[in-house]
Amino acid sequence: MKQVNQFIFGVVMILNQNALSQSNQLLMSEPMQEISNKKIIQCLYYDVLNQRHYQKLEEIVSKDYSNIKGETGIDGFKKNVVEFIQAFPDAKWTITEMIAEGNKVFVKQKVEGTHKDFFQNIPPTNQFITSEGMGFYVLEDGKIIMHQVQTNQLAFFQQLGLIPTTLSLIDSNAVYFVDRFIMPKSSFPRFFEKMEMNRRFIKNLEGFISDEVMLKEENGNIIVMTVAVWENNQALDKAKSLVKEEYQRIGFNPAEFFQRLNITKQRETFKSIEQ
Repeated sequence: MKQVNQFIFGVVMILNQNALSQSNQLLMSEPMQEISNKKIIQCLYYDVLNQRHYQKLEEIVSKDYSNIKGETGIDGFKKNVVEFIQAFPDAKWTITEMIAEGNKVFVKQKVEGTHKDFFQNIPPTNQFITSEGMGFYVLEDGKIIMHQVQTNQLAFFQQLGLIPTTLSLIDSNAVYFVDRFIMPKSSFPRFFEKMEMNRRFIKNLEGFISDEVMLKEENGNIIVMTVAVWENNQALDKAKSLVKEEYQRIGFNPAEFFQRLNITKQRETFKSIEQ
């Protein structure tokens, strides 16, 4: 009986040790995964982007990759990389901060380069740019399956000379009213007509400072971004009311117009950061 008890005790000890070992492995697996994911993103920035070793994309990007533009696979990922580097052949990226959590990696990045070729239908300006932004990457089985990069497009276009740098000298109370429209090519002529009508109207309103229009072609669609600068929030609010009254006077319904032409709109208001 004593031998049986000793045997049972021994089995229990072995099972407890195995369970503890498995628990420790689980505790270690998550940080090891995060470390591994960081190394993959570092490979992307330093080997692929900076050294132009595009063949390594096969090792770090999943065949199931997709992005918000609808581009898929390794070729879909590579397309945007190559287009940017062709336009900015001396481009160099720097990772200033990186955070990994589970299967996600967040990167604070900076890219510098000289605009030497067409980029988003913009002719070469030979301007040197420094652009900071945030990259968000999702990985699966050790490969990038989705990513998105957010940058300061206003500063980027200012450095290219497409938006007057005097915008940065405007009083800190000024507000930037930004609209982004996506539409089929066939809708652009009618949209342009209404957009120009609106621009002519707002330029005569009190508190208006300046406006800019930018456009590009992407995936068969036309993307238009308009930036109107107003002296302050009060001027912007008054302008909105006057524009609404004008639309009612001429019988123009923006919501119906956008729906009929299959136009989507995103609207945001920004203020400058005081230096």
